[in-house]
Amino acid sequence: MKDLLVDPWQHSLSKQSKDLPPYLVVIDALDKIQDGEGSEFLKELLKTVENGALYGLKFLVTSRPDPRIADLCKYFSSDAICHLYNVSADEVNADILKYLKDKLPSLKEDPGLATIVQQANGLFIYASTAVRYIRPKSSLTRGEQQKLQQLLHSSASEQPVGATRQIDNLYGQILSEAFTNLQTVHIQARLMILHNLLCAQECISISIAARLSDSDDIKDMEECAEHVVQELHAVLYIKEGKVFWYHASFPDFVFTPKRFNVTADYLSDGHFSDLFCDMSKHHAFLAHQCFKSIIDQLNGRVPDNDRLVLLERWGIVALRLCRRTYLAVHAITKSDR
Repeated sequence: MKDLLVDPWQHSLSKQSKDLPPYLVVIDALDKIQDGEGSEFLKELLKTVENGALYGLKFLVTSRPDPRIADLCKYFSSDAICHLYNVSADEVNADILKYLKDKLPSLKEDPGLATIVQQANGLFIYASTAVRYIRPKSSLTRGEQQKLQQLLHSSASEQPVGATRQIDNLYGQILSEAFTNLQTVHIQARLMILHNLLCAQECISISIAARLSDSDDIKDMEECAEHVVQELHAVLYIKEGKVFWYHASFPDFVFTPKRFNVTADYLSDGHFSDLFCDMSKHHAFLAHQCFKSIIDQLNGRVPDNDRLVLLERWGIVALRLCRRTYLAVHAITKSDR
């Protein structure tokens, strides 16, 4: 906390005008910090604010429901806490419509935007994903955007039941299009890349995803990986050489059989049901590939210093994947008892 916020802020105070309004610092998705450390971070932040070390800053913290975080906030005044479910649907829908008109200016008078608002059902992640789907990076004409919008509406005509049905429907449509009209061998290769990207211990580059694919033609797999990211531009993006997903709900969809299979039933593409990823099995596969990479490279002419780097890079990742595989299998076994 001291290095991240207090020292930089205290250092900047002497250079600031006293007439400036307070700065707002947004800390988003506190619950996403691993191992429950989000509540610990909030606890330290509250102590620091109470000590006056961050005077002149205001904080907006967002989080999904978490009992440890909620416990820290129970003494806050009612006007200091906003529950999303208390915000009126009309207000949320108005914000989503405003966002759609801003991001899709050529369609701002199109009545179809109101349908997207209805389909979003209060979820901004649906709206933002729909925008990336309708308006990819390469420019499209207004007519082309309208055709994609109509395709999105038609795919929502039959909807699975459940709280996530709208976003699942959209993800299903995106995946179905990305893997349509391909030969089985090409579907398998691209699917391998997608699952490698989603199952890795951390976000990885296209080249590493290709090297983990168990293919003799790494160059071809790298090109395949580039195509996968391009085709799935609505849900995946590249930053600093690594592939990220816009929202955790996308890998959750691919990893959750109940959500995925219900969507597969009504999209009924010949290969769609095969796109589901069994996380524990793929973790085991990736761990095997990491160990295989270590063995293959150590059998070559690798200097002693590089061997240490190699073991640290691939070995730790492999062991973590083995641990995640064990935990997943253990959880499944436990639930079946």
